[in-house]
Amino acid sequence: WTRMDSLFMPSNLPVYREIGYGKGRAYAEVAAALQGQAMPMLMVNDRGSHMVSVAVPIQRMKAVQGALLLSTREGEIDGIRRKERHLYTWIFIVAAIVTALTALALAGTIARPVRKLSEAAIAVKRNIGAAKNLPTFPDQKDEIGQMASAFRDMTLALYKRIELSEKFAADVAHELKNPVTAVRSATESLSYVKNEKDREELIQTIQVDLRRLNKLITDISNFSRLDAELTLNEAEAVDLGTLAAGIATAFNDMRGTSQNPKPVIADIEFGRDDQLRGYLVSGHESRLGQVLTNLVDNALSFSPPKGRVWVRLKDVGGSIQI
Repeated sequence: WTRMDSLFMPSNLPVYREIGYGKGRAYAEVAAALQGQAMPMLMVNDRGSHMVSVAVPIQRMKAVQGALLLSTREGEIDGIRRKERHLYTWIFIVAAIVTALTALALAGTIARPVRKLSEAAIAVKRNIGAAKNLPTFPDQKDEIGQMASAFRDMTLALYKRIELSEKFAADVAHELKNPVTAVRSATESLSYVKNEKDREELIQTIQVDLRRLNKLITDISNFSRLDAELTLNEAEAVDLGTLAAGIATAFNDMRGTSQNPKPVIADIEFGRDDQLRGYLVSGHESRLGQVLTNLVDNALSFSPPKGRVWVRLKDVGGSIQI
């Protein structure tokens, strides 16, 4: 400890010696004080204790009459340093305990949930079915809980899209299989039929099935393009009330007659606060408009000549019902 302690103190300190009733000029600080200069000094006695000694001149009419020498008691400086060391030691111990407790708290609230999410992500990577077993932290309302909830929703949405893609692929295979089978059968029969009339009927059948097949392929291509467009494009706030009113006006302008000037009526039911905020949803305005347009067009096509189509919007539990 003495070696380590010496690192923080000067190593070339002068040695303090008591001279009793000897001449005071033996002290360097006294000699300096008699010259009119106050001179504090840090020294060490022969037992290794640190001392502070200071001599100040005694002046009268700017003439030095003598010197006053003051020095600390033996061990007083070391006692002060010892108390400071104890204080710093306790501060270090308390800081270490607080740091350890903080680290444990962070490990429990951040590190452990993040590790569970990481392990769950690896499990989902190996088996998409593991998405149903993703961890949730309902008791945590902080960013970790929000991240876990968002991660689970994202993975389940991805899982749902994969299921829809598989179902879509199965439906496409089924729809394509029928015309392909019909064309193959007609083509095989074409080589055996000798009657010209029957051959023409088979050729017409093949052409019809090929047109049907071509339409299916076009629909599949359009669907894939639409799906990619909806996935890549960013959703925006759309007011369904304004959209429905605009579609109704467009149909009335195109299909309105003198007897029935408004075949389409947009009946928008506003609640207490609906008038102010409208019927806002997050989506793609052009595609939502296309859906509404198709529905209204189909409804008009199956309505009597003087019939009317009503488009009603209603807020039901925070969702928009059309």
